[in-house]
Order: sequence, then structure tokens, then C-alpha cells
Amino acid sequence: MSKLEKTCLFIFTLVGVWASIHVGIAADDWPEYVTLQMNLAAILGLWSGDFAPYQALIDFSDRYYGMGFHFFSNALADVVNWFLPDTYPYSPLASKMIFWHASTLLAFVGSGILVRSILMKLTKDALVASLGMVAYLLWPYLLGHGLMNVKDIPFLFAWLLCSNFALLVLISIEGGESSHTFKKYIIWLGIATGWLISIRVLGVLIFIQYFVLLGIYFFLSRNQSNIFKCISLTSILLFIGVFTLTLFLLYPILWHNPLEFLNAIQYMSHHPWQGETLTNGQLLAPKNQTYFYILMWLLVKLPIITILGLVLTPFYLLKNSLEEQKSTAYPQFGFNGIAYSLLLILLLLTFMKVGLYNELRQILFIFPLLFILGITALYYFNRKILIFLLISSIGSFAVDDIALYPYQYTYLNEVVRHLNIQDRFERDYFGISAGKTAMWANENLANRDRVCIYASPEHLWTFVLNPLKYQCLEKYVDFAKIKNPFLVYWITKGDSKKLPLPSCRLIHEEVRNLPISQSRLVMGQLFYCNPALQ
Repeated sequence: MSKLEKTCLFIFTLVGVWASIHVGIAADDWPEYVTLQMNLAAILGLWSGDFAPYQALIDFSDRYYGMGFHFFSNALADVVNWFLPDTYPYSPLASKMIFWHASTLLAFVGSGILVRSILMKLTKDALVASLGMVAYLLWPYLLGHGLMNVKDIPFLFAWLLCSNFALLVLISIEGGESSHTFKKYIIWLGIATGWLISIRVLGVLIFIQYFVLLGIYFFLSRNQSNIFKCISLTSILLFIGVFTLTLFLLYPILWHNPLEFLNAIQYMSHHPWQGETLTNGQLLAPKNQTYFYILMWLLVKLPIITILGLVLTPFYLLKNSLEEQKSTAYPQFGFNGIAYSLLLILLLLTFMKVGLYNELRQILFIFPLLFILGITALYYFNRKILIFLLISSIGSFAVDDIALYPYQYTYLNEVVRHLNIQDRFERDYFGISAGKTAMWANENLANRDRVCIYASPEHLWTFVLNPLKYQCLEKYVDFAKIKNPFLVYWITKGDSKKLPLPSCRLIHEEVRNLPISQSRLVMGQLFYCNPALQ
């Protein structure tokens, strides 16, 4: 990486950290904080000889949520919070949680560096790899998650880290590197894999990618003998040992019974979340997803450059399969391995109807992999066209980022936004608009009548709302039974303008306009309701 690239990346990181701290409280911040505290209390309790906090963890409903990243991000947040003043004057706890976003942004930047590294391995073209990294980091959809998604971005980063180490292991076999180098990569792969699964148990799917990469390498490489020489019983046991130790240390729920790992897979693959996700005009619960759920979300979230590349991917795979002579270069087996493993993973998730919600956030890791495949396929089709498309995408993404902040994760690609179907898909599932609306209420509503505010989830308001001005904040109730005036906040789903009562009137809404189109995205709405006027 050149000095200019490092300088630009440093500036991007500084601006990104500032933006992540100011993005606002997200829906996951409080639940993840609670889960972390349960794990920390359990660890400290065991350290002091008190088993009660660990028993509380065993009985905790979200005990299978991994903490592999939060241990580090919480430590960083404590350090940052020590030097910087409170961001939220009404809640020191919120000020601490908001600094988790800084570590999330750093993980996202790290994922961009890994995207560049993998593109270099697949194309051996420094310019394409660098432009690909810039386009990836500015892609509004992923950047929006990178600013505050404390669960899925770290998982995405860890998946790419595992993918990069897996390629390095195979490259070291192909190049006949020393036993020391090979074992070093095996150890790092074991650590990265254990860390991945400690963040989200869905990480077990990475083994599909490993086996597919290894299988395709075996059939494409001329140096098959090196595989049996390097991947011996000793190296397998080394990987298993390092992987198991890392996972065990970072996943406290396993300490009382390692078989909890199997329970975690079963529970998390069919998580009992009861909400619905607006998908192509339908409100779909995780148990009622169609077989086209994943495909529909990919078609609206993937940028056109990636979709074009993915259309070419089957032709590139066919070209590889028709080559008679086995290759000694790793771009071919690296591309094929990622492509076929990703296809298998998506088919498995689709036909097993694994519970997904809030569009595709649980499998966010597939997006950089699809991006890498699309860029690589375009590269082998026509390098000049790819460079033109990358530069065009970078400009388009930058404009979108400025226009959509802090709602970049609501990004719709360059075609979909012109089809006027944006109201058919979920928007502010992270609830960022709730905090923004609470700030607006602090500054613009007198609240002389001391009305109560109804919102769901309440914690998105709790950390931002002025408690001296608003002393009543509750979750949704049967509004027909309320006799006094009240305020109610709705996170908009599609074009629904449903009012809690006929007497309610809109007093504020969070809106973003997509650039270069007429699309107007309403994130959330605040209503004033007076039952006496019905």
C-alpha cells in the first residue's frame, strides 16, 4: 500500500470515527451492552469464587450471543470515554455506549484493507485492488453499518480475516514455503476462526468455505503432493487445538458445558424473534420467509457494478472449468473457491429457511464477498471498463454518503431508487431516527401539558430525552383507552401512514432524499394525539 493510500485511509478513519460517534444510539447498543455486562459479571464472579453471576448467565435469554468482539470494543470505549466529554448530557451510560461505534468503524476500515488484500490475490493488480478498497469503504450500505452496527460489522471483519488467512495457507502450500510459515498461517487461521464464531455462532459456516477452497485447490493445482505433505495430522490437530482454545476462552457460556455450542447453533439458527421485515411490500416474519427473501434484498442493496460483475461470474467459472491444463496460479482457485462456497452457503440458508430479519444484517458478511467476486469477474472481462465503473461508483457513493448520513444503511442501488418502490422495503430497523426525533423534541416542544411519550423500543429515547422535560416515557399500549393528550413515535414501514387514533396529527418526521432521484425516505414520525378531539 502506497504512502498516499495510507494517508487517505488515515483521514477516512478519523472522519469515520467522528461520524460514528455522532450517528446516534442504535437499537442494538443497549441489548448488546446488557449481554456484555452479564458475561463480564459471570467472569468476575467465577474469578472471585461466586458462581451466582455465572448461573444468571446460564439462565439469560441471550446467553448464546457471542462476546468475542465486545470484550475489546468495551475496553476501547472505556479509554475513549476517559478522554472525551459526555456526548449525551442526560445519560453518561449512553455516552459510553456510543463510543462502541468507534471500534465498529475501525473494524469496518480493517475489512476494507482485507478486501484490498484479497483483490490483490485474485487480480494481482494494485490499481484495481486500491480502487476496489475505496469503492467498498464508500459503499453507503456497508459504511452505514460500519458507523454503528456493533454486532454484524465485527463479524464481517472476522469472516474476511478468516478468508484471507485461508488463502494465505493455500498460497503457502502452492509456493512451497517453509514449514514455519505454513504453521504460522495455520495458527492465525485457528485464532481467527475461533474469534469469528465467538462473535456470532453463524460463523460455523466458514468451514464450508474452507472445505470448498481446499477441494477446488486440490483439483486445480499441479502441486497436489504438497497438500498431503503440509496438511498432515499434526497441522490439523494444531488448527483444532488453537481454534478450540480461542473459542472456549472468548465464549463464556461454554465453560460449564462445551456441548452448549450445539445448543447455540440450534437456537440461533431459528432465533425466536417475533418481528416482521417489510420485503417487497410483504411483512415477513423469520418463520414465514419466502425462498426469494435473500435474492430480493440482494437486488436492491447491491450496487450495479457488483451486479454486473456477478452476471459475468458464471462465464468466468465456466472458462476456468474448461481449461485443460491445471493452473499453478492461485487467483483461479481462490475465485472459484469463494464463488462456490458462497453459493452453497446461500442455498443452505435459503432451503433451511434459517431465521433472518431486518433484511440481511445477520449475513452481512456475504456482501464484501459478492463485491470481491463481481470486481474480479469484471477485471477478467475488461480492465478498462472496470476502472471506469469503479471511479464512477466512488463518485456516486460519496454523493450518497453525504446525502444519507446517518442513514446510509437504507441505501438503495442506482436503479431501484428510480423505480419508486422504496416504500416496499424496510428502512430504519436500527431506529437511528428515534434519537434524532428525541433531540428535536428536546429543542422544539415546550411540553407544558407534561404529556406522555409512547415509543418502541423505549431505550432509543431513554438515553437522549431530557428527563426534566419529559418525565413519562412508555412502550406502546392500547391507545384507545388513553384519555389525556399524548405523543407517539412510529418507525415508518413502507408507505404506511396508519395513525394510532383519528385525532393524531403529524408534528415531525425524519426524512432523507436520495440524490439524483425523486425518492423521499421517511424514517420515523412523531404524532401529537388528543383523544378529546375525536
